[in-house]
Amino acid sequence: MLTNWIHRLLNPHCEHCLRERELEREERKENKICESCETLKKQLEIANHNNDRLMARLLDKPEPIVNQAPVEISRPKTIPWRVKQQMLEAEDRQRAIALRSAGKPDAPAPSTEELEKELGVEDALRSSNAQV
Repeated sequence: MLTNWIHRLLNPHCEHCLRERELEREERKENKICESCETLKKQLEIANHNNDRLMARLLDKPEPIVNQAPVEISRPKTIPWRVKQQMLEAEDRQRAIALRSAGKPDAPAPSTEELEKELGVEDALRSSNAQV
């Protein structure tokens, strides 16, 4: 190795050495694998594969749509306070109307004079007015 170096240093234009150098250069070019080129080749292969899959999918005939039963929509388990409040108020109004109508008899209400006679209030008012 050292002798080759000294030989090349002393005889730079030797035909034998020139041929060896050229062969070495050619071997380097042939054996040299560019990493960026390999990466680009892989990326191109992936892109081509994806394009093929996309084209195949676009060109396929669409499958007929099968009608499915409608899905029941479930109501939320929690009810907002405003909605709940309105519901409770409406129930209370209905209950109040029911209680009012249940308390009323079918006959007309007695007059105030009749009620005073029943309770004997009329006599008490007259006697108190007479004393004044």
